[in-house]
Amino acid sequence: MPKLTSLARSAPTHALVVMANFEKYRPQLKPGRLIPHGEKVIFEIEEPFDQIVLPVEVVDFMLLCNGEHTVADIIELVYKRRGTIQFKAIYRTLNYLKSRNFLQNGDELEVSEPADAIKEFHFISFRPFFNLPIGRRIFNEQNFPGLFYVFSMATIIAAILSFQFANSQWLNLSFLRIDGSYVRGLLFTFFMASLLLSMKGFLKCLLLIFLTGRAYNFTFTFSGFAAYFSVKSDSLFLVSNRLYIVLFHLAVTLCYFPLLGATYFFFPNLPHMNESMGLCFVLFLFELDPFRESEISYLFRSFFNDDTLNKLSSYLREKPLLSMLHPFERNRDHSLYFFFTHVALLWSAAVSYTLYRSIAFHHSMLNTVLRSGPLYERAATLITATALLSLAAMILYNAIKVLYLAMVLPLTRFTMRTLRHSRSHKVEFFENKEVLAALTELPLFSYFSHELLNMIVDRSIIREYKTGTPVIIQGNDGVHLYVLLSGQLRVQKQLPSGRIKVVGDILPPSIFGEVAVIEEVKRTASVISMQKSIVVEIPARMLRQIAEEAQYIRELESFRNAIMVNQFFTSAPVFRDLSEHVVQMFVSKGKIDSFVPDQVVFKQGERGDEFYLLLRGSVGVSVNGHPVSRIQQGGFFGEISMIADVPRTATIYAIEATQVLRVSRDAFWEILSHDINIAMFIESVGEMRIREDIEIIRAGRAKVA
Repeated sequence: MPKLTSLARSAPTHALVVMANFEKYRPQLKPGRLIPHGEKVIFEIEEPFDQIVLPVEVVDFMLLCNGEHTVADIIELVYKRRGTIQFKAIYRTLNYLKSRNFLQNGDELEVSEPADAIKEFHFISFRPFFNLPIGRRIFNEQNFPGLFYVFSMATIIAAILSFQFANSQWLNLSFLRIDGSYVRGLLFTFFMASLLLSMKGFLKCLLLIFLTGRAYNFTFTFSGFAAYFSVKSDSLFLVSNRLYIVLFHLAVTLCYFPLLGATYFFFPNLPHMNESMGLCFVLFLFELDPFRESEISYLFRSFFNDDTLNKLSSYLREKPLLSMLHPFERNRDHSLYFFFTHVALLWSAAVSYTLYRSIAFHHSMLNTVLRSGPLYERAATLITATALLSLAAMILYNAIKVLYLAMVLPLTRFTMRTLRHSRSHKVEFFENKEVLAALTELPLFSYFSHELLNMIVDRSIIREYKTGTPVIIQGNDGVHLYVLLSGQLRVQKQLPSGRIKVVGDILPPSIFGEVAVIEEVKRTASVISMQKSIVVEIPARMLRQIAEEAQYIRELESFRNAIMVNQFFTSAPVFRDLSEHVVQMFVSKGKIDSFVPDQVVFKQGERGDEFYLLLRGSVGVSVNGHPVSRIQQGGFFGEISMIADVPRTATIYAIEATQVLRVSRDAFWEILSHDINIAMFIESVGEMRIREDIEIIRAGRAKVA
């Protein structure tokens, strides 16, 4: 693993982000007393007299807040006493104590809110001004996939049939001016958009209940241009059938047309049908917007993300799909990116043409009203014109960004390849014993015998790179493993926005590009020489060929496993922001296990004493013998038994050839005590999975009854 001297990590994606010194903070309560009161505990201080009420579960933690122990030490001590920890309760308790000024050293506790690694500029914000929660959950004891299929297909077919009634007024956005008034147009837009979006929310809720038996997080939303009922798609992660997922998103995307058609069918005397259909068309375009959190983005992400991340949508910061894609990542991401690029450009062209038609249609009327209309009409006209121009500017900005990624970045790669070829050359003045001495200093090469190391060195090439020369180019195929003998290299990553992010520096002796040993994948970052550097290039294909020789299988397998674990912690979305210390704890305390397809990892009802990180492959999850979900590479499982101290709530089995890193119960709690961030995140996932498993079990019992 390379030595990183200036590691610049992006902000974690967890729901809460804590400063690095949180675990090292030594909380010290002000003098006072704890008074038990049923399921609560009262903490009183005398100067000045004040009191707070806390859950009784935090008493053990409070008793240790004497300034002598760090948060990590307290977590470890509480775990030894009780056998379990509530990380979020500890985090919230400390923040509550600080906010109420109950900590003598509260000024030393630093907490920050999450910040986006990429600051995007938006011309128009579609985020709501406020959300008013109106309900947490609707739960039905059984689902009705047949009804879901009928309703979703009927919605899609009705929407397609409605397009035969399309006319030019849809593209003119004539609803912006009703009966010659832009004020009435704005009021009409607000009312009809609120009605259509609320009807969409009810349909979405109905489809979720039919498909999954549950729907979560109902809110009343005000977004400036509409006030409407909405529901999130959190329960959709229970669905493993890709066809159902596609039907759900298509039905929600296209639902405006049949919903409006049904409204005018039951109320045929309602006016302004063409204007309403034009508004439906605009809302439909917004649902296809790939640059924001739209239905089309959710559909793409359901294929792009692994199931663990899809399950955690309520715990992760929402991002547009573009901020999660890059043209030079893994092959799967590479294909999805170019598919996204075509969709984005087609969408931009469609919206641009619609804007062109609408501006041409309203241009003369806008000028007339602005010059001679009443004051209230001028204000409404100005709002309408500003919205149209801002939307046009947003489309242009996003289209340029996509074109930059699709055209400029490949040209940059070509330039870097040319530089690499012209500014590097093979060197002969290094002797094998010098290279061997450097390799033996690296922990990864400790798995190799002296004989195998000699064979590797004999078949490798040593190159010298001038200052500013790329050694690894982001997006290229990984075909070499590299060892830096002298000089200095910089690791940098080109983000989806086009910005260059410096990841860190590599100093000798260091190994890098090691993922190529496992499989020839796209390079996810570039490595540039900061000064004249000497690098050993070890062909990854040669290592894989050597691995086939019987006498070297064990050595190469251990080497490969070490790299696989390292790759997991640098690429898994949930774990790649862990500190080096916590990663090393996982590595040193974990054990790699392999499973063949259909092999059971553990069974429902067994005692759970181990936590699993999914290094390679995928596993299925079944409850009471029924498959309920799937977890893919980069995910984790087994945390429920640790956190809740209960038997396994589900059976886990390998779907394909799978490798996991198995961590014991004691090591699990020790590791989490050193990173409250990942502890709270895993705890949140565990709580969510417990709730879902219990509901699935209850639903199954109800069916039997």
